[in-house]
Amino acid sequence: MKFLDDYKEQGYALLRIVTGYLFIWHGTQKFLDFPNEWPWGNCLCCRWLAVA
Repeated sequence: MKFLDDYKEQGYALLRIVTGYLFIWHGTQKFLDFPNEWPWGNCLCCRWLAVA
């Protein structure tokens, strides 16, 4: 798509920033146990959303 060629570098940078942010949050949850899990376990509405 030619009209997005001007934003190629910005889009790539945004993709790298978001990916790094997700890795940071996953690592802190896995190794530091922060943020904690849902205090009351899986709620019924969460199960329904996962099935849908």
